[in-house]
Amino acid sequence: MPFISVVIPTRNRAHLLRYALQSVVTQDWDDFEIIVSDNDSSDNTRQVVERYADKRIRYVRTDKYLYLYDHWNFAFRKASGRYLLLLADDDALVPNALLTFFNLVETTANPFIGCRFVDYYSPDFPVKSRQNTLFVPPFTGEVKQVESRYALDQCFRFNPAYYPLATTLISKEIIDDLFRRFGKFFDEPFQEHIAYPMAYSTIPHYIQLDKPLVVLGRTPDSLGPRYFWFNQDATWSESGDNLFQYAPLKGTYITNGVAEALLRAKHNLPENFQDIEMSMVDYYRSYYADMLAQQKIGRDIRHDLDECRRMAATLSTDLRTEVERAMQDAEREQLADVLPALATVPSGAWRRWASGIKRRLSSPSVPLLQIGTLRGEQVGVHDILSCAKWVGSLAPNQ
Repeated sequence: MPFISVVIPTRNRAHLLRYALQSVVTQDWDDFEIIVSDNDSSDNTRQVVERYADKRIRYVRTDKYLYLYDHWNFAFRKASGRYLLLLADDDALVPNALLTFFNLVETTANPFIGCRFVDYYSPDFPVKSRQNTLFVPPFTGEVKQVESRYALDQCFRFNPAYYPLATTLISKEIIDDLFRRFGKFFDEPFQEHIAYPMAYSTIPHYIQLDKPLVVLGRTPDSLGPRYFWFNQDATWSESGDNLFQYAPLKGTYITNGVAEALLRAKHNLPENFQDIEMSMVDYYRSYYADMLAQQKIGRDIRHDLDECRRMAATLSTDLRTEVERAMQDAEREQLADVLPALATVPSGAWRRWASGIKRRLSSPSVPLLQIGTLRGEQVGVHDILSCAKWVGSLAPNQ
């Protein structure tokens, strides 16, 4: 049994998959397997995998096209490692990522290990100003023990600093238990936002490494940039009429996907989410900011804006006043390029995220590496693999 299973779901993106695979097979630690799960691709995905002739790689294929969350469940079912790590086919691990994860498990004995990430925009990204650029957030290298209930509360307050990242190491024992209880681990609409909160609601605390171990690729074929830059996201339609069962509003915005996923997690495990309630003020503020950001790239938000205002009017007087004030704040806080630059941080929560960084900067006891947005040419980066290698060389080291 390998210690770690790196699970790579893919579909018709062989041109990206080769980079993800290369970032894993060249790791400086080797007690792992790689599960490449092909979701009924029609390109040369199988051939790309077979070129490696690496016994650690196992190629599996679905019998037919599966929705994204069903495919992730299928892929996880094929893994045999003690710990599982999901890696998207457009992402890459830094060279020492798996060894770092292993060492953290050995030293903390925790079943859930998270990390930070770097955004990398490919040289062929459709927006010229973003081509071959990377965003490296400030980080300290600290190993933090995070109380699960506090993290869940922050998620329900739409604080992106506590949003789960798909590239998180998680014990197969926890995954198998949730499979037994619910028949699945991942679910719609946002897979990791329902699965991982459910998982860490079962433990008192988890480990978060304040250092990037993964590079998230932003390419013309990546789902995040399609939504944030071009208002295109086919995954919303896969949920059909069941898309929003619990979220108060019905618009297909990132905040609403997060809200629906969290509320479904709470519905599944109500005993683990007692006294954790969704902040309606933060929900409306973040939702409204999402609408404004999408409007900037040409989306017609009039229907969703009417619904938002109509639903806000049904709230109690005091709550409605707070919500209206929060929406006004969101409008004032709109930054011209923050959302596309990060491609993962909902703009409604940007100020709190930035405030957390500033608080760490003010602490002299914790050395903090400040990078920011860079051109690849500045640091010798020309693709996601060279980006991952460069990120792996950064201090502070653990």
